Amino acid sequence: MAFMVGEDVLDAAFERARSVGAGDGLTVKGLNAPLDAQMTNWIGPLWDTAESAIRLAWEHGRAAATSLIEQFHTQLQELSTVAGNAASAVCRAITERLNEFFQGLVEGALARVQPTIKVAGREIAIRGVTIEQTLHMSGSLKASLEEICEFVAEGEISVSAEYGAG
Repeated sequence: MAFMVGEDVLDAAFERARSVGAGDGLTVKGLNAPLDAQMTNWIGPLWDTAESAIRLAWEHGRAAATSLIEQFHTQLQELSTVAGNAASAVCRAITERLNEFFQGLVEGALARVQPTIKVAGREIAIRGVTIEQTLHMSGSLKASLEEICEFVAEGEISVSAEYGAG
């Protein structure tokens, strides 16, 4: 079964990712305390660049996002220079957002699977779904962003749905 994932799924995944750490006192998994204001100020610009790269890859292909991926990498290097060891907390926050985005994208795509189908005028319900996906995530945020851009530009999730009368 082949279907296209619409921009509504992409937008919902971005919204879900932006909600990570939203509100008072940004907290990130694995950290005992909220990030301070200086570190929190880095997350917005980094995420904006990542989101712009993903959206550009979605609209125009992976190659179109190259300059934004490089800009993201430059921002990460600057963060590391300015913040030193504290930069890892910001990187964890961005990683968490990338993971949340990807999870939202996959779940949105899976929501397109029909819960029932009609065969010869008879409605048959879904009994199971098998999902096959490949995404190579890395400890490198730049590489992870590149993979997500590649996925939204040309990626595929193989879904096999089994329908049957119960």
